[in-house]
Amino acid sequence: MITALYAGLAALFIIILIFRIARMRMKHGVGLGTGNVRELEQAVRVHGNFMEMVPMLLILMFIMESANISPLYLHIFGCLIILSRILHFWGLTKSHETSAGRFLGTILALGLLFVGGLACIYIYLT
Repeated sequence: MITALYAGLAALFIIILIFRIARMRMKHGVGLGTGNVRELEQAVRVHGNFMEMVPMLLILMFIMESANISPLYLHIFGCLIILSRILHFWGLTKSHETSAGRFLGTILALGLLFVGGLACIYIYLT
């Protein structure tokens, strides 16, 4: 099952994001929220965006896999999920303003939602 690989990679990425936030909370003495610490706000936003996008993308991928979509397309879709989150992480970590990584990661994830959504509608209709 191809989706399992990308779900596993996403799970490992989430662990990295969670530990990163925990380390910053300890560093800045913030137990809840962000304490108006920009670095922590950025880390929380990276994690939040990941959690907003990746579960739905993996659901779409699983449905496509269940409908016997080509393994090549599934691997491309999965790699692009991970790439979109790496770009977003990199872009938002480098700057709290708009950045190329953040922009490209967001556009890529939205494109995947669009393509995956259309694919799942097509699967349902056929």
